[in-house]
Amino acid sequence: MAGQIGGKAKNLIAPLIYNNTMTSALFETWFEQMLLPCLNNHTKQTGKPCIIILDNARFHRMKHLQELINNTTYKHIILPLPPYSSKLNPIEQTWATIKRWLRSHLSELDTIEEGLKCYFGVW
Repeated sequence: MAGQIGGKAKNLIAPLIYNNTMTSALFETWFEQMLLPCLNNHTKQTGKPCIIILDNARFHRMKHLQELINNTTYKHIILPLPPYSSKLNPIEQTWATIKRWLRSHLSELDTIEEGLKCYFGVW
């Protein structure tokens, strides 16, 4: 899971690698503790709030996420996408880029998690 600023795969922010089913609690913790601080820092530098594009996954509880945003100095905007509209979500192209990179490096990797850490520069 990650956020993205701009349209390039290497512009990912707040990456989190996990191996379980996504829950509202996990997503909201990531949103509040990892994503919002990055977005707030970006807004502090640019003077412009960020637009947060979210699909309709069950764990995206829009009202609660909006409350988390309202508790910050910066008033980012949540843009919920219509159902089944992954082509409208810019990060889907980024995930496709990451998947292509992983496929091209599979022979060098022991696990996909290792590949993700390598891609994100965790090591």
